[in-house]
Amino acid sequence: MVTIKKTFLLLLVTAFFLARPAFGSTENGSVLMVKGVVTATSETQLSRTLVKGAAVFSGDVINTAPQSFTVIRMLDNTKLTMRPDTTIAIGEFNLDKGKEEACVNLIKGGLRTVTGLIGQRKPDAFLLDTPVASIGIRGTDFVTRICEGELCQLDQNKYIEQSLGAVDDPAFAEILNEELPEGAYAHCVTGSIVMSQCAGQAEGFQVGQCRQTQQADCFEVNLNAGQAGYVGQTYLQTEGDSGVLPAVPKFIESDPYLKLSDMDDGELGLIEFFSEGESINQQCTF
Repeated sequence: MVTIKKTFLLLLVTAFFLARPAFGSTENGSVLMVKGVVTATSETQLSRTLVKGAAVFSGDVINTAPQSFTVIRMLDNTKLTMRPDTTIAIGEFNLDKGKEEACVNLIKGGLRTVTGLIGQRKPDAFLLDTPVASIGIRGTDFVTRICEGELCQLDQNKYIEQSLGAVDDPAFAEILNEELPEGAYAHCVTGSIVMSQCAGQAEGFQVGQCRQTQQADCFEVNLNAGQAGYVGQTYLQTEGDSGVLPAVPKFIESDPYLKLSDMDDGELGLIEFFSEGESINQQCTF
């Protein structure tokens, strides 16, 4: 009996340490809510399933499966809301006064970021890096989405149809068929952000790291509250192109997952899975 108990305890301890990142990784935040399958892979390539309350660490690559989503709160109170089919990487988060640093990568999919203490103390210390563009903030709330393939186009058409209904009009069909270019899209909800795309952007991208210095030969898109912008997959836009969009794209504006950031902890606990075409307000009564 003693041998069985020792073996069982050994298995529990082994499972505990295998589920955690390598020694030396820093705990940077925890999961506020999760629905579906959300996983984190550490720097040592150990994968674990994230549940509510689970810790996230520097070096973690976090992935949401289809129809899965999560909200993560970092140690400085930054809130990260990941929609389905999204991958992010957590870099360094340093709260020490005078040494503030925060780094998040968006590798694919869509992410809403509401910055916390680091962004308030030292806005230029908070960076979000992607293979397409880097985003610097000035105490803000913003959405970023990487569009590759047809996912953004399908979402755009779906939300346009939901807002306008089945309109038998050639102009409506033209809107639906309008090609949505691939690249990085951003919507500044509050504050201001700068999207920067520099020569060698994709080649210089490193998972878990952010560009700390401004490079030469860059294209910048400056966005204030309420504005949306775009930079393409191909380096640099055409001359005279500001990169500011005339309106917030529907696939960002109407995305129910990205609205989760507006909820407090108690409201998040009421959220279940979203049905096709369902909004947050249809899901919950507060």
